Amino acid sequence: MGAGSVPRVGTAAWTAARLAWRDRATASARALIAARRAAAGAPPLTDALEPQKTPLDAGVHATPAHRSSMSPRDCWPPGASQPRPGMASRHVIDDAFDPRDLSVLVAAAKMSMHALRASGSGEASAAALGRASEGILGLDAHIAMRRTIRTMTETARRAVHGVPPVVPPVPARDDRTEEGAHSGDDLDAPTLHPAGALFTHIVPGETSVTSVTPGTQIDTTHGYWSPHVDKANVPEYDVSAVLYLSDGDGVDFAGGELHFMDAIGGWKTVTPRRNRLVVFSSGEENVHAVGVVTSGERTTLNLWLTRDPRVAAPDDD
Repeated sequence: MGAGSVPRVGTAAWTAARLAWRDRATASARALIAARRAAAGAPPLTDALEPQKTPLDAGVHATPAHRSSMSPRDCWPPGASQPRPGMASRHVIDDAFDPRDLSVLVAAAKMSMHALRASGSGEASAAALGRASEGILGLDAHIAMRRTIRTMTETARRAVHGVPPVVPPVPARDDRTEEGAHSGDDLDAPTLHPAGALFTHIVPGETSVTSVTPGTQIDTTHGYWSPHVDKANVPEYDVSAVLYLSDGDGVDFAGGELHFMDAIGGWKTVTPRRNRLVVFSSGEENVHAVGVVTSGERTTLNLWLTRDPRVAAPDDD
């Protein structure tokens, strides 16, 4: 779809083009996942099943090259003149957020998210943009979430454009505003805009298991543990970011690691760590899944960004 034929955002023509693009992207992603599943095996649902995963620690990690079955010109949103940012690297960034805001969010999750639990899966999610979460989590958590999302947006922007993240000192008790840790005015790079966000709280569910053996049969096609491509699910997403609000590895919860499903080298794994942010591009180069949570409570703030202001989420705060 060339720039001269771009339909106007929100029109029936735009909606039809978006649905057609998503159908193509979904088919391409499903074929890719099936091929990689055949080569690399099922997702590493628990540590017990896949002890030889390659860890991704704090730092910058190369994203393996991937040639999509879709043409590079067949992009979404249409009319964009620049490639999606961050396609060559994955970023694991530690301690870039105010730990007191993270504590407020964890406490709100423990108090408020149980009523939203999805049947069977153990997963509860609340929309994190706009004012939707205020009635669920309370005003203090809503303000903390706004600050954190602003910092996530700027940190992700710096990461995908190769600028070192700003790790701010913890502000004094009376020196916290809603403006986030840094403004990014010193960064000469395209702005990224929030397109979607979820506050997620996962506990072991009926479809999870507390003791998994190699012979255990688990449905790997439905649930948060299923391999997927973010941009195939929501075409507006260009960059994905996951902020851990609790510690994995058996501290606050067990399981729940983030696994990238690569064509070469098998599974690459990020261990959850409180105040750890993972940033990666949202396309087929980053097929990923989350391991089953087998004990405890996993709390994350998940943010998806777009380079195109036409399709950004409205700021209705």
